[in-house]
Amino acid sequence: MDEQINILAELIKAQKALDAAISAILNPPKIKEKFPDIPKLIMSHCIAYYEITVKEFKSGSRKREHVFARYIFFRLAKETSRKTLSLADLGSYVGKDHSSVLHGFKELKNAELTNDNLWLDFLNIRANVTQSLNKFVFDQIEEDKPKEIDE
Repeated sequence: MDEQINILAELIKAQKALDAAISAILNPPKIKEKFPDIPKLIMSHCIAYYEITVKEFKSGSRKREHVFARYIFFRLAKETSRKTLSLADLGSYVGKDHSSVLHGFKELKNAELTNDNLWLDFLNIRANVTQSLNKFVFDQIEEDKPKEIDE
């Protein structure tokens, strides 16, 4: 008799787990907050990484850190926009035209091939942006997780 009760208890526990799994599949978690403006998020990471101001970032300055921040922004914004932003769109974020964006892509490609500091900066900023986006999504999912049922 005790064995049958234990089996029944295990079946009920398994059914609850199955119900929760089916519910998660049929009702995926919803993102409650508006997803962040990704190009602006990338811009903020570039600015923070190089410790420059928004004005310096958007200026025509040719200081190395200002130029590198813009190049990295162009590449990351293009990667994360799933190619929906045109070169002109990317340039408009910083007051540049499409040719500046193309030049930035070329400089980053050269840096990648030579393992230059610019490429290392790019990898670090990309990791920071990815971490921010993942945190946003996971925080939203955590809020939607069904609460554990006490047995």
